Amino acid sequence: MYTISAIPIGTLYCCNITRIARIGITHDIGKISPLPCYIWLLKNINKKENIIIEAGLPDKQNDVAKEQDKFIRKDDELLIPALKKHGLDISDITFCILTHLHWDNAWGAKHLGNVPILVQQKEIRYAVAPYTLDRDCYDLNNEGAPFYSSFYWNMKFLDGDAKLNDDLHIVALPGHTPGSQGVLVNTTSGKIFLAGDIAYTQENLNTHIPSGIRMDSRDAMQAMNRLDRMQKEGITVIPSHDHESASPFLTL
Repeated sequence: MYTISAIPIGTLYCCNITRIARIGITHDIGKISPLPCYIWLLKNINKKENIIIEAGLPDKQNDVAKEQDKFIRKDDELLIPALKKHGLDISDITFCILTHLHWDNAWGAKHLGNVPILVQQKEIRYAVAPYTLDRDCYDLNNEGAPFYSSFYWNMKFLDGDAKLNDDLHIVALPGHTPGSQGVLVNTTSGKIFLAGDIAYTQENLNTHIPSGIRMDSRDAMQAMNRLDRMQKEGITVIPSHDHESASPFLTL
């Protein structure tokens, strides 16, 4: 069983159409919304095991292409200082799970040294050669090698759902990207599912409408159906950029 903590690592500014897949001027799709960003720290209560879900934003804006959404980070929201506030160094991290390889979720993995990183096979395959309209998501319009090449040899590739132990499961959840995955955790607060970016906020869950960035609409809706079933089973589903949902897990 695990305890779970939400660790703030910055604020990302996105259009409403990115946050939720609604179209039309009545939804003010071009309005910019500030979205809180988190990594999630899982601590095993029975043994020394510290797991992080996501690795977070780049350190600074010019680490990514100029076309990318703007973000802000305080000094203590950078990955290493943020972990230190929880009494941890990179060497204390057992492994990292990335829900997908978009730059705003995965760039921070450049700081993880030799920490193993769990990623779906389908995700790395698509990230290497995505459709043109998705290149920005993987920051492939920047110069030089893809950012994820710096931690490629740390990646451990999964093929679909995976049981890591009795209290921790990886759930393949394609839709936002071909290789998106969520994390089902048995915690001291009950069963928690970290959904990744298929659902940015609670509004996505309430309306049954996925986030605006999706590689496959059918997969995205099937993922939303799966989240709905989880909630009906009593599992708490946590969207990726929702302060109210994260608040109970802000332990500092």
